[in-house]
Amino acid sequence: MNRSFLFNSMLAMLVLSVLMPWGMNGSELNAQDFEVQSACGDLNDDANIDLDDYYWLINYMFHDGPAPIGDADMDECGSVNIGDAWYLIQHLWVAGDPPCQGSVACTSPAGGNSVNLGCPVVVYELTGDSVPIPIYITNTDTIRSASMGFKHDSPIIEITSVSFIGSMTSTEVGRGYTVDPANNEVEIYWNSAYDQIRPQSGGLFATMWAQVPIDAPDHIVDFDTTFIGPATEFVLCPVNGGVISPAYNDCGTTDFMIVTSTPLCGDANCDGSVNVGDAVFLINYVFKSGPEPCDPDDNGVLDCN
Repeated sequence: MNRSFLFNSMLAMLVLSVLMPWGMNGSELNAQDFEVQSACGDLNDDANIDLDDYYWLINYMFHDGPAPIGDADMDECGSVNIGDAWYLIQHLWVAGDPPCQGSVACTSPAGGNSVNLGCPVVVYELTGDSVPIPIYITNTDTIRSASMGFKHDSPIIEITSVSFIGSMTSTEVGRGYTVDPANNEVEIYWNSAYDQIRPQSGGLFATMWAQVPIDAPDHIVDFDTTFIGPATEFVLCPVNGGVISPAYNDCGTTDFMIVTSTPLCGDANCDGSVNVGDAVFLINYVFKSGPEPCDPDDNGVLDCN
């Protein structure tokens, strides 16, 4: 063998052994320099984008599942929410744009879209049974997905479940809920590739069920909307993607009431006192299609006779 060739080969190997741990710019290489980033939408990092990734996202957002490995902001709107689940299911089922390659209007104005609590819910007799609290939607945009977080301020009642019986939502692929009794929170979601809720007024979305102890005292409960981490925003998703933040209509601080003591005649809103608030409540009911007065003597007639 040529001695010059042998010497040059050994010299080259020596130089490589010195330089290999270092990058071209002299910085030290590490494991991250050799990692291949997961594709947008490949949330479980299995080199495929499929229904497994959809369920990974749903579990992450609503059921305390592990965080996505690949990029989950598939509609590129700056956050991960039910809009990304809608985007992925559109891609998988109806040949929608691939993750991170589409163009959607990320936010739309509330317009006439609203979520309405079926209140006031008044409990006159304590039986130990659960009490329904319906949630209604009014939408001027056609929607295909939604997520909602609710929180109440009562140490007495407990939301135990959510029912979709009679709901406008479909059973296809994704709808469900998670209840967190420790924080008085409940999150509800629905996501569909094919079915949709066309513009309508006051349709039933879901029903929360509240457990009331049989020895509960008279009590007033306020329900508000809330963000529940990591991704449950209070939004509706229109058919073209993105999200709408709907108006929330409830009954103020008297969304849910336990009234088992002798009722006060004239207490139209059942807040335990008779004052100008009852007059305003009645005026709204009579002239502005406000909620019905509660029935203070539980005889089925909304009066004090």
